[in-house]
Amino acid sequence: MGSIIQFTPAMRMAIAALLALCVAGLAWRGYTLYQADQRALKAAAFLAELESGALAAPDGASAPGGAEAPPVGPPARQVVVHVEGGVNAPGVYTLPEGSRVHDAIVAAGGPLPDAVPGVLNLAAPLVDGAKIYVYRQADLEPAAPPPPRAQGATYQPVATTLEGSGAGGQALVNINTASQAELESVPGIGPATARAIIAYRTEHGPFRRVDDLINVSGIGQKTLEKLRPYLTN
Repeated sequence: MGSIIQFTPAMRMAIAALLALCVAGLAWRGYTLYQADQRALKAAAFLAELESGALAAPDGASAPGGAEAPPVGPPARQVVVHVEGGVNAPGVYTLPEGSRVHDAIVAAGGPLPDAVPGVLNLAAPLVDGAKIYVYRQADLEPAAPPPPRAQGATYQPVATTLEGSGAGGQALVNINTASQAELESVPGIGPATARAIIAYRTEHGPFRRVDDLINVSGIGQKTLEKLRPYLTN
């Protein structure tokens, strides 16, 4: 039989110290693992809140997932127009840029029962500062004088105007709505001039008056005087 190991007091103290260190190490390891688990749980809960939209990104910060918040665009441009005549609520109205004559009439409460809005080009784009006069049946009678409130209107009837026909009984051609062929039907307007008129009104908007044709390339004062009896706006 082997001899029995005799532990001296010094050996017993050393063993006790070693055991104490082992216990302390195990306790520290357990504590660090617990802390790591807690941090992982908190991170998982935070990510879950982000994905559910519970947390909103602060002003100027990126949206969840790294996507930047959509930029705020400039305010929409507007036009101010005056609507008169056969509408329920004549007055001055502010509309988004790109609106049409039809939109201005609707904004003014719509046409009256005896109004004839169809004599205007309802699809014509609105220009800032324009005046829209909605004609009524009485305004369009052959013997009726021009309505005083229609003076200065930007948009005129697309067919024969209140003044009647042009030279030789020919219906006046509306320079704001006429096609290439209709413009060429006017004595003194050839294909090049017709294209120039259409290009000008496309770029600058409707003509406010026939005299504005002087701004079209190829039309001088003498040519304008020859064309005037055949045209309206």
